[in-house]
Amino acid sequence: GERSLVAVTSDRVARQFSPALTTVDFPVADMGRIGAELLIRQLEGGEADAAAFADRQILLRGKLRVRESTGPVPAMVGATVAGPAPGRS
Repeated sequence: GERSLVAVTSDRVARQFSPALTTVDFPVADMGRIGAELLIRQLEGGEADAAAFADRQILLRGKLRVRESTGPVPAMVGATVAGPAPGRS
């Protein structure tokens, strides 16, 4: 049957494949900057401050770049498309 393929890689690599790969791009520069900032804060704050970072969550949005390796979603009899969970967007 039909298959779609999505990869986590760079645009440069994705375009070298045939068909061109659909990819998820992550904000790697932001990830590095935030990671460095958190590390510096931990080092400056000592062990007591490190516990405050253990449960911290930071949301960075990736971007889906649809290319030739992804086809349309097949129609399914009686299927419905679920939206976001209540209270989420």
